[in-house]
Amino acid sequence: MSDKELGIWEKYDVNVIRTYKGRQSIICETDKGLKLVKELNCHSQKIDFQNYVKSMLKNSKFYDIDCFVQNRDGELITKDKDESLYVMKDWFEGREIDVKNKNEVLLAVNLLASIHCNMLLGQSENTQNYRYEDLILEFEKHNKELKKVRNFIRDKNKKSDYEICFINVFNMFQKDGAAAVERLKLSKYHELVLESARQNTVCHGDYNQHNVLITKSLPAITNFDKCRVGIQVTDLYNFMRKILEKNNWDIDLGKNMLNTYDEVRHLSKNEIENLLIRFIYPEKFWKIANHYYNSNKAWTPVKNIEKLEMLAAQNRIKWNFLKVIFGSYM
Repeated sequence: MSDKELGIWEKYDVNVIRTYKGRQSIICETDKGLKLVKELNCHSQKIDFQNYVKSMLKNSKFYDIDCFVQNRDGELITKDKDESLYVMKDWFEGREIDVKNKNEVLLAVNLLASIHCNMLLGQSENTQNYRYEDLILEFEKHNKELKKVRNFIRDKNKKSDYEICFINVFNMFQKDGAAAVERLKLSKYHELVLESARQNTVCHGDYNQHNVLITKSLPAITNFDKCRVGIQVTDLYNFMRKILEKNNWDIDLGKNMLNTYDEVRHLSKNEIENLLIRFIYPEKFWKIANHYYNSNKAWTPVKNIEKLEMLAAQNRIKWNFLKVIFGSYM
């Protein structure tokens, strides 16, 4: 244990038995159970907001939450001798869910619906600084960025294999992006936004297989760093997309995920349509293009070409999935 670490532990009412590295954090075995310490990379007010959200979830009989631990001064944020800021959270011995295990995936969906039912702030909090941006503006911005990348590559005299592949698949994804914007504008999206604002519904913000842990007791939901007020199907879309990409857009799995969520928290017609539109938008393609444009364009790993080719092949499978799952909404 370093002097720096020791200086942090001493400010908490715990006796540290041993420590080891976690993901951008330090895991501590203490006399009061497993704890996690990480350096703070956000404004202190965001910690207060996260703490408020977690306080609504922490007494559940169905899951555990990585609640913040107060230091000896009763504060959530601790300074070390270098003025760096840290937080301590309850932590859990367990493993991430297996994305190929249907039961574990559906458990995670059930948990997501459960926390969504409880993450309703009403008018109790000022949440203006913790809201999602307008999705129409976000999609339009991303579409412009995709065209910018396309134009950059098109104007190059000598193109790499990756760049040739990008140009070959661009039109397909560009059409999907334009279709998503058009459908979003014609949908009742802003009604969902207003309803979300009225209830102050909160999203986890980063709900994925890494942040749901299977333990010997209750499953644990962790890492609320990106929680925000917004339309809660944002979380459901993000989780489903990542899981379904890894399961080749399995139709039965998709149906079961939607049904599992709906059994706990009913999905309105407007929410289902919004979920469909999010699936239509080529988010993964935008992420790949954005990564290329902001990295070393002179050298592109072979695996990036494979990612692009796989994404193009999966896009056709995805569209079949959407037609089957969302039928009457298409």
